[in-house]
Amino acid sequence: MPFTVISCPTAGVKITSIKTASGPWWHIFGVADISEMWYWKAEASVDEEHWAMFYRRERAASGLLLLLSLTMLLGRSLLIHFIAVDRTENYPGSCVVRAEK
Repeated sequence: MPFTVISCPTAGVKITSIKTASGPWWHIFGVADISEMWYWKAEASVDEEHWAMFYRRERAASGLLLLLSLTMLLGRSLLIHFIAVDRTENYPGSCVVRAEK
């Protein structure tokens, strides 16, 4: 499998499964639910220093956090942070997933 869950240190924020979808697509399921939750977001980095937010949503529909294609990796690895943000714009530790093609 091209995904490895590295860490999910916060209760209420976890990756529950990563499954093959159609073609190059993967479904990433999980829970993003903290006290006073406002939204969750996904950020990506290829160098662990520069992060770019590429997805934001208020709630995860049926536990589906993200539908992701790895075709853009071109043989590189990618770190993905799944971050739950509360109404004060604070957030606890994120789930970290490594994706490799």
